[in-house]
Amino acid sequence: MKRFLPFLFVVFFMTINLKSYTQNKISSLLLSRIEKSQKSNQNFPVLIVLSEQLDYKTLNSKFKAKSSNSENRAKTTIRELQKIAKTTQSPVLSFLKKNQKEHPSKIKNITSFWIANIISAEISPDIIYDLQLLDAIKKIDLNERKFIAPKPIKTKADNPNSKDILSGIEAINAPALWKLGYTGRNRIALSFDTGVNFKHPALNKRFLGNHLPMKQCLHSFYNFEYPQDIASSTHGTHTTGTILGLDETTNDTIGIAYNAYWIETDPIVSSEADIRPFTDYMETFEWVLNPDGDTATVSDIPDVVNNSWGISRDHELYECDPIEAQILDAVDAAGIGNIFSAGNEGTNPKTIGMPADISHSLVNVFSVGAISGANPTFPIADFSSCGPTTCYTGDDASLLIKPEVVAPGVNVRSSIGNDDYGTLSGTSMASPHVSGAFLLLKEAFPQLPGNEILLALYNSAVDLGEPGEDNTYGKGIIDVYAAFELLSQTHTPKPPVSNKYDIAVKSIANPAVYYTTSDTINPKVVIINKGTTTIKSCTFYYNINNLEEHTFQWTGSIATNEEKNVTLPSINTEDAYNTLNVKLSLDIDTTESDIYNNYFKTSFTKLPEKKTPLFESFNYHTSQQLKGTWAVSNPDFGITWVPDSLLLNDTIINCVKMNYFNYKTRDGQEDILLSPIIDITDMSEINFKFSYSYIRKISHLYKDSLKIYASTNQGETFDYLLFCDGGEHMASYDMDLTHTEFIPTLPEYWKDTLIDISNLTGNASVILKFVSINDNGNNLYIDNVKVYEGEEPTLIKEIQKFETVIYPNPAKTQFILEHNLTNYDNAFVEIYNTIGKLLLKKQIHSNKEIINVSNLENGIYFVRFRGNNCNTTKKIYINK
Repeated sequence: MKRFLPFLFVVFFMTINLKSYTQNKISSLLLSRIEKSQKSNQNFPVLIVLSEQLDYKTLNSKFKAKSSNSENRAKTTIRELQKIAKTTQSPVLSFLKKNQKEHPSKIKNITSFWIANIISAEISPDIIYDLQLLDAIKKIDLNERKFIAPKPIKTKADNPNSKDILSGIEAINAPALWKLGYTGRNRIALSFDTGVNFKHPALNKRFLGNHLPMKQCLHSFYNFEYPQDIASSTHGTHTTGTILGLDETTNDTIGIAYNAYWIETDPIVSSEADIRPFTDYMETFEWVLNPDGDTATVSDIPDVVNNSWGISRDHELYECDPIEAQILDAVDAAGIGNIFSAGNEGTNPKTIGMPADISHSLVNVFSVGAISGANPTFPIADFSSCGPTTCYTGDDASLLIKPEVVAPGVNVRSSIGNDDYGTLSGTSMASPHVSGAFLLLKEAFPQLPGNEILLALYNSAVDLGEPGEDNTYGKGIIDVYAAFELLSQTHTPKPPVSNKYDIAVKSIANPAVYYTTSDTINPKVVIINKGTTTIKSCTFYYNINNLEEHTFQWTGSIATNEEKNVTLPSINTEDAYNTLNVKLSLDIDTTESDIYNNYFKTSFTKLPEKKTPLFESFNYHTSQQLKGTWAVSNPDFGITWVPDSLLLNDTIINCVKMNYFNYKTRDGQEDILLSPIIDITDMSEINFKFSYSYIRKISHLYKDSLKIYASTNQGETFDYLLFCDGGEHMASYDMDLTHTEFIPTLPEYWKDTLIDISNLTGNASVILKFVSINDNGNNLYIDNVKVYEGEEPTLIKEIQKFETVIYPNPAKTQFILEHNLTNYDNAFVEIYNTIGKLLLKKQIHSNKEIINVSNLENGIYFVRFRGNNCNTTKKIYINK
């Protein structure tokens, strides 16, 4: 795997030598950073590792003795992990919060984790010294665990566009299981990578977020509404394609388990400048074990996690007893297959990196080397990392050997970009072959935990190289059919699901647009019979924002491959961002071949009505909040209008932003921002004013544009063009900024535009439509939208020059909000859910308020503090 230098914190020199402490629980790396520090007020991001951790050896022995299935393993593992964290973290948290209250600047951002019994915080050295004296603590380490995706090895294929370059699929004997009827149906793969391009035709229809809530299918560190791949190589798109890619239009099969579904998380980066702290990985793995936020359910948990990331052995953070091991043991204990690429450091001994070299059992971290699948002798790739691991000191020689197996990783053809195909090489391309094979076996043996399926792949692999298991090929190349036969000797495979019954929601035809002005809608649903049996009746279950559920029974006749449009009875919309959820169920007791395509959802904004004068300063902190008032159209599921905050003359202002700078494909993509319904009844003179900021990337090139239209018929048509400008003429300031994103931090970067729209008088209302047209220039910002009659009213910008703290976070039934305002007569705290719905509003009466949240479900919420021209929003987790 690619080596990289970690970002070095500048820290102050401490005269106290921590080595004199008898406890000596502080890692040498953290101690070194403290002693080298030159700042007297430096806080350090630390991981506080508690002494008591879950005993996985004992737990797995109990699972084995009881022959526990995946469901029982997952529930038990999560319950035990959370129990340990809850019962042992209290003294440490009490110590931290007591000191935080006495010295607020010395302790910040306290966060508890349960995936491993760890607390993270930013702490000053003197507090760190005292903290290590607590008996409950085993170790205090620097929160600088950083992982990166290895850059794929770009090799030249004989014919990179040929659909025949799929020898890897044949090399692992996947077609033999296809012939038996196993294609990964109803199984779930998690891409733990750089993201996945959702709209790729080989992947789009297999994204589980098309059917289920997005929060349990996408865990994005970039707040993407839809999956996107941040890597220039589209690394995650390529690996996911190998697992399950299929373009149903062309029948181009690039994936192994082509009827499986995928979900994704995107903490992995390909640029060293973007690598993330280790706490992001802990947060992600907690999501992996509980994607829907409900620990009582396990159907949301992925069957397999495909990992193509790590650090090399000579990295300064490399160690043999890493925190990562605890986390990956948790994933294994929960019944999930945990598959890692071995790394691209070459074929010398001991080149396998971390965490692929962890060896607590034969398969708990299942590392995969790369061979050439097109060569019948399956030679090892010259970049494939080799063992042995240096992190095992026991007597089992097999636990020294790494990798576990090999799979095709040279010239692997898969999905790249948004709609293309290409070949890449690397162990990152090998591990998805194993993940795909795992899903085929999981369909046949759904009750088996991941480690038993991995053991079957391990023990049935075809030996390569030197006779027996070795540190180049491991056990050899996987043979998924041989693994199936091996498992069949002790377990009865579940027959492939019959295609007799499969009714699906293909799409929602109404609402067909991203907004509505109506208080009710009549959903129109397109259904298709993908089974072989004619369907006579079915029942629809549907709701808006998971509120009151409506039902409708449809009767008729729908033959195989036939589509029907079904109009459902009306349902009320909310003045907010609405998600229409539809579930379709057959009226007979049977198992359908696809259990997910009965679900479908679509989202839209119910435009609220606003009186004039209208002031809009875009005081929204999430896209969901913005879309509760303004509608956003994002046809390509990529970059679009989003709320933003920036510093202008030492004042934080809010605005909306179009990130042209990172809109890489110059294809004239249009994104729309639609205003609320603005009441202009009885107005004789109407002024429309807005502020914008935009500068050129390069003169005469990259000509982004902005058009603004108006509708006077409730958004049916937009017949009035109010503004049209683009390119260098649209620039609000005379400057080129070619290599850096533009952020308008000075008043002179902004330009006010006043438009007389009195020609619209005589109408009851107007809706404004801002249309951005991409040419990959630099960023555009919009603010201070006003519609008024006569003289311009004064718009007071909200200023954020204050501090707020909320704790504990996560909270259970209450949390404390502290702020430093001296005048809080008109201050309020508001709590919103993730779709921007206001759930609680309370007036503030002191600088320290206890907020009761006992009536809120577990999950993520936004706490908004506002008052006296001050405003801030923070995220809080409720976990009872």
